[in-house]
Amino acid sequence: VVGGNLVLNVGGKGAGVVALDPATGKEKWKATDDAASYSSPTAAEIDGKTAAVFVTRFGLRVFDAATGKQMSEFAFRPRVNESVQAATPLVWKDEIFLTASYATGAALVKVKGGELTEVWANDKTLSSQYNTPVRVGDYLYGVHGRADIGTAALRCVEWKTGAVKWTEANFGVASLVAVDGGIVALTEAGDLVRFDASPDGYKERGRAKLLDKPTRAAAALADGRLFARDGTKLVCVKLK
Repeated sequence: VVGGNLVLNVGGKGAGVVALDPATGKEKWKATDDAASYSSPTAAEIDGKTAAVFVTRFGLRVFDAATGKQMSEFAFRPRVNESVQAATPLVWKDEIFLTASYATGAALVKVKGGELTEVWANDKTLSSQYNTPVRVGDYLYGVHGRADIGTAALRCVEWKTGAVKWTEANFGVASLVAVDGGIVALTEAGDLVRFDASPDGYKERGRAKLLDKPTRAAAALADGRLFARDGTKLVCVKLK
């Protein structure tokens, strides 16, 4: 829900992005002919307006959440259609971070006055198949690689430059939650892992087996309780 509207990555001619009244379901606005991606939209304050930020199958699109007027766009998608764009765009002040796998990579863009400027972009830093990285301080923590080809690695990357600070090989794909200066990861194998959010190196603080493979749904953390599920069961664990 952004600016009082429920915004959805629907996909379709004339309805690539749709905003509804969350109380009634009445359509408020719709825009683009873009096909849907797997990415969830996010809210941000951009150029003094409440914005809805999307990654569709076209790439990055930023809308005025109240009116649906497009504020800016940035082409960003894999060349092949049999691919996945699932990571949510990360917004920090006037910058937006995007990532995808399938020879696409990552990009950091700066937004000003409706114009987007590329800060850095490459396919070597943090190319995530479907997990959204998290930002803690001046660094990103996320998964580089794919679940179906090879073994994905966990990485720490400097936000402003894209420089890789460290890599933990064979970590596997995982959903990440930043909490209390550290990070909790739920891996595809069903392991819950706690590690430090530090650019100085990977330091694991604890690990427990919660679920079975494949565990792909993002975990949720609320009031010290972590909710997680695999294909057959849902669990809640107390972390504090």
